[in-house]
Amino acid sequence: MPQYDHLPLVRLPENLDRRKTGRPPPKPGRTQGHGTGVSAEVDDAIQTQRLQRPVEFVDPSLILKVEMNGMSMEDDWEGVGLRLLSSDDDNTLVLFSSTEELTEFRRKLAAYAGPKPAGQKDRSFAGFIDRIESVSTLEPRDRLGIRLLERGFTGATDFQDNEIYLVDIELWDFAGAPARRRKAEEIGAFVEARNGEVFDTYVGPSLTIMRVQAPGQALRPVLSVPEVALIDHPPSQILRRSLSLKWRLKTFPLLNQCHPMRQSLLCLTAVSMRIHCWKMSSLHLKLSIQAFQQQISGVTGPKSVGRQSLAI
Repeated sequence: MPQYDHLPLVRLPENLDRRKTGRPPPKPGRTQGHGTGVSAEVDDAIQTQRLQRPVEFVDPSLILKVEMNGMSMEDDWEGVGLRLLSSDDDNTLVLFSSTEELTEFRRKLAAYAGPKPAGQKDRSFAGFIDRIESVSTLEPRDRLGIRLLERGFTGATDFQDNEIYLVDIELWDFAGAPARRRKAEEIGAFVEARNGEVFDTYVGPSLTIMRVQAPGQALRPVLSVPEVALIDHPPSQILRRSLSLKWRLKTFPLLNQCHPMRQSLLCLTAVSMRIHCWKMSSLHLKLSIQAFQQQISGVTGPKSVGRQSLAI
């Protein structure tokens, strides 16, 4: 369950059907060297990802970006152990594998590159392999969201070491919710070890998103984590709301105006409110502040203040 139920999202929380309909174009003609070329591109993609991936993330997972000709061949990719994460209109696929071995895929590539089976017109698995135009991997810049791009970001180096950024980190739908939650916790621990903070995490049937505040030096490596789909600023209204909430907090009673026995509890509650208030809706916060001030003015003992703190 998410820690808060008001994390604003700017995309549909579930994936729509990715399968395309209609008659596909004929597969392109290929030479025997096509299979060898695809195999070499796979090796290059794996090596690139090994060099990019932070050493703290030891899982040998793999993301491939594949350009297809005419058809996505989703069933064929699933048959070789790769999960389809995304498919564009131009049949550019993003695929996930939990390992770098790709044993079944390499077996089919080797069979394709070998001699034609006796009595067959086409090479082995030609209906699948012939559709593959190219294989590569995602670069860190591919994970920059639209709002970062609009602010002039072009790559990981645009995150400055000691500048603090508030961002949403979205994960691919690479596995079930438990695995995605573990990966989110792993990313959260990585960020927190570098003076960052995880404000909230949501793990749904297919969507996993985290809200994080961290210096640039903590966020740059996350752009190379295979399971990360996107890093972006939150919706602009969240930033405006944060400034508005700071003004609202000025209406809290001053400590020297409170009964001495309540001062310590009020201080702790106000600090907690400042930490978490940016995530609350304006209406939710307004009601919470009103209830809190009523408790301060009419409370009969410190336990009531404590209950209101927990409610907030």
